Order: sequence, then C-alpha cells, then structure tokens
Amino acid sequence: MDADRPASGASPTVVMVEPTPGMRGPQRTLLAFAAYLAPRLRLVVAIPEGFVARAVRSRVPEAEVLILPFHRHRATSWAHGATALRSSLSVERGRTLFHVNGLSALNLAAPAARKLRAPVFAHFHASELTSRSRLFLRAWRRWRVPVTLFPVSGYSRTVLEVAGLGELVGGTLPNPVDAAGWATERGPHRPFRVGYVGSKSPNKGLHLLLGIAGMLRDEEIEWHIFGIDPGRRPTPYVVRCLRIAERDGLGGRIRWRGKVTDMRGAYADVDALLIPSRRESQSRVALEGMASGLPVVATRVGGLPEVVREGVTGWLFDPDRPSAGAAHLRRLSDDPDLWRRISRASSREAARFDIAAVGAELERRYAELMGDGASVGRLAAR
Repeated sequence: MDADRPASGASPTVVMVEPTPGMRGPQRTLLAFAAYLAPRLRLVVAIPEGFVARAVRSRVPEAEVLILPFHRHRATSWAHGATALRSSLSVERGRTLFHVNGLSALNLAAPAARKLRAPVFAHFHASELTSRSRLFLRAWRRWRVPVTLFPVSGYSRTVLEVAGLGELVGGTLPNPVDAAGWATERGPHRPFRVGYVGSKSPNKGLHLLLGIAGMLRDEEIEWHIFGIDPGRRPTPYVVRCLRIAERDGLGGRIRWRGKVTDMRGAYADVDALLIPSRRESQSRVALEGMASGLPVVATRVGGLPEVVREGVTGWLFDPDRPSAGAAHLRRLSDDPDLWRRISRASSREAARFDIAAVGAELERRYAELMGDGASVGRLAAR
C-alpha cells in the first residue's frame, strides 16, 4: 500500500524506517513494535522490498508500507531512500514522529524529519559506534535534526556516552519479545541439544563454540547451528571453522541447520542456547531463547549480563575461558532437574522484556518527544 493518503489529525503518525530488506534481530524488533503499535495509531513502515516488507504486510495488515529503493552500496541506498521518503510521504506537520531502526535508518529519515520538523526516535542496537556514524551524527546535529537516541541496553548507552553523545540519549529501551508466544512445554532431548543462532561474522563466535564442542566431544551432546549454511558461499572464517570441526572429529555431532525461517521451531528443537559472541549490545536471541524456556550460556560481554541472570536463567563465562562455558553445558546435560529449574526461571524472567511492557514504555517515549515542539529531541535545542 502506498503511504500517500491524507493524514488525519485525530492521532499521530509514526513512520518506522528500516534500511535493509533482510530479517535479523533488529528487524524482528521492528516487526514486534509495528504489530503492537498498528492498532493504536497511524503507522507507516518505510522499508525496501524483501522479507521484512512481506512480513509486515502479512502480520501487520493495518500498517501502510512505503517501499524504499535498495542498493548494495550503502551510500547509494541512503541517498535514493532519503529522496523517496521526502517525496512520497504524505503526513501532517506537528503530528508525525519518525522511528528509525538504527543509525543507518537515521540517514534515510533525517532529511524528511528536518523538512517536517518532526522528532526522531532512534533505536540504537549497536555494540560499538563507527567513525562514519559519528560523522553522520555530527552532520545531523549541524542541520538541527531533532533526534533522540534510545539504546537497547545500559552497555549500548555507555558506548554512546564514551563517544561524547550522552546528551542525545533519552533513555534505554530494550528489545521486546512476546513472552507468552514463545513458550513451549517439553523436556530435554537425548542426546542433549545445544543451539547456536548467528551469522558468519567472527563476532558471533562460532570458533569458540567449536572449541567448547571439542572439550565435550565425549558427552552425549549435539550442536545445532542455525543461520549458517557451510555449503553456500562460505567465508574464509567459516572455512576455518569447518577445518576446526574436521580436525577435532566433530562432524558426527554438528547439525548445520542453515537459514532460519521459523524461529519458534528452532528454539523448540534445542535444549539450551550457547551465545559465544565477542560483542553484543543486548542479544535478541538470548531474549527469545529465554522466552522459549531455554537456559542460556553466554559470554560475559556487552549487554549480555543485563539479560542472563547468573545461576538463574543460565550462566556467563569469559571468552578467554571457554572451559567454564563447557562446564555449565555439561551440568545442564547431566542434570535434568537443574535443566527444568533453569528452564522455568528463563520463561519467567523473559516477562521483563514482554512486548506489552516495552511497548507501553515506547508509547510513553513517543508522547514525551511529541509533547513540546520547542524542546523535542536533544539536537533541536542546540
């Protein structure tokens, strides 16, 4: 549906902007917020054609979809997308707010927001701030774009504060989950199944998982790898990981599950999650796993300690001490009663991030940003 109908003054218009067509953690967050907001206000989702756009049409039929051009070259996407957003969007000045899903989305929305003098809610998912992002933020500051940053965790907030951007932060807003929608009732499998949901990026720590698997090669444990298909354009990093698996004799224990289209099914098919990342802003995978009743064993990095409660919903270990991660997984595999206790606690703790609570907080933040046009956004007043 084109976003060209006249805007009504009865309720505000929220324009959600996503720069990429694929579905990963930040895009699942956007979809969850869209489903929550669509019955409550006029919602336009500006996004390139692809998996997420199709998901919005299917799951959030009340939302209007504005298709943005997409190019593999990021700067070209930003330039063409920003032009399309400015020229195609029909909204009412003073009744519009932009919700940008990350700083790349801000580069798409900023010209239109400046034109409309509309506040920008920027959901910050990153675990680091690149020099390019700093440059763009300075540029939008000079152009007086009224943007306020909302990091997903205390860790991400610290990243912004260390970069000298603390004055732009309006508060933290975590990634949400539908806590009830993920829950499953079951017992652990035999062999015990450890799941990994990630990408080909070295930051996701597949090599660390393989090291732990090598330590537990004599245990009755399978390793289910979601999100990586080693037979489809393997990167040099994945090739190196395949060699590690072959060297350590892990081939019979590893299940390469490839691209995931059914996340609920993936979580229901394993008994625990291993998140061996080198960097994480918060980890939506950890939240979804907990909501599915999975114990989570994760590296003590980034925002993961804000999600995983030590000894309650799982355990944390230092990336340079993988033997500790192996010991936690061995305990879960050997002790079904411990697994059940952690599983139940994980489901309960996931309620802290339920969409009902996080969505209500999002609406409150929107109201704050739209409440006083003279002071909306940290950048507008400078």
